[in-house]
This record gives sequence, C-alpha cells and structure tokens, in this order.
Amino acid sequence: PENLNNASPATVSRAGIIYVSETELGWRPLVASWLDTRPKAEATILKALFDKYVDPLIHHMRMTCKPVMSGAPWDHVSMDFCQVTTLITLLKGVLLPFETNSHTAGGLSLKDKESSPGDSHYEKMFLYCVAWSLGGMLQWADRPKLSKQMCEIAGGSVCPTFAD
Repeated sequence: PENLNNASPATVSRAGIIYVSETELGWRPLVASWLDTRPKAEATILKALFDKYVDPLIHHMRMTCKPVMSGAPWDHVSMDFCQVTTLITLLKGVLLPFETNSHTAGGLSLKDKESSPGDSHYEKMFLYCVAWSLGGMLQWADRPKLSKQMCEIAGGSVCPTFAD
C-alpha cells in the first residue's frame, strides 16, 4: 500500500511532515495523550494499570500465543499499537457511566462519591477490556494462557478462582 512507510526521507520532508514509525514510537505516547483527557485521579490509576499489565502481557503473548490474524496485510502495522488503541476504545466505553458528576442509572440517582469506582473496580474494568482488546485476536486454545498470565500479574487480587 502507498503510505509513508514507503516514502523516502526527502519525500517526507518535502511534504513538511515529521514521520515517526509507530513501531519505533510504540503505544505509550498514545496512552499518555489519552490519559491527559481523563480526570487526574483516574489517569493516575489507569497509568499504573497500563504500566503493570500491557508490556508483560504483550511479551507473554508473543512468546506463547498465536494470533488468529497475522502476516500480510498486518506486516506494516504495529499490532501492539492497534491492540492498545482498542483497549483505550473499550475503556472509554466502560468508564462512560462514571464521567458525569451525578447521573441516573436504572432509576437510581448516583452522586459523586458513589459514582466514582475504587482502585480494584478500575482494575477489574481494565482487565475486562484487556481480555477483549489483547486477547480478542488469539486462537481459542491460547486464551486461557492469557487469562492465567493476567491473574499471575494481578496477584489473585481481582481474578476469580474456579474449581477444576
């Protein structure tokens, strides 16, 4: 495909564009930019969760799992960047009910104190979004590997335990 991945530095500079490949840039600037739009207390919690989970899970997936879709046409795209973009999109959705100072849910009026989730609630919502954004492209057999790794990183604090 024709994009800046194939352009020479001279072509890019003539267009007045500063080009940095997403593979060199990584997902962190995207997350930092999004966190700047969130309330400060929430951004602090979410940043810690991104730091705690994303890189270790992506590394684990590269070493032990096989995505359903790989190769062309994905060769020119940073899969990490796409998956973290999906993670942010899902987080926006699950955090939406907590964005207003007071709102009505199911006929009940929720006030500031009640509508702000606690740290463990943020972590549970984050892990839900991680399961679908990072794990969504895994083979069926690889999904339990991701789940197990998520629970190991979490330290059992937010993961359910199931009897075998």
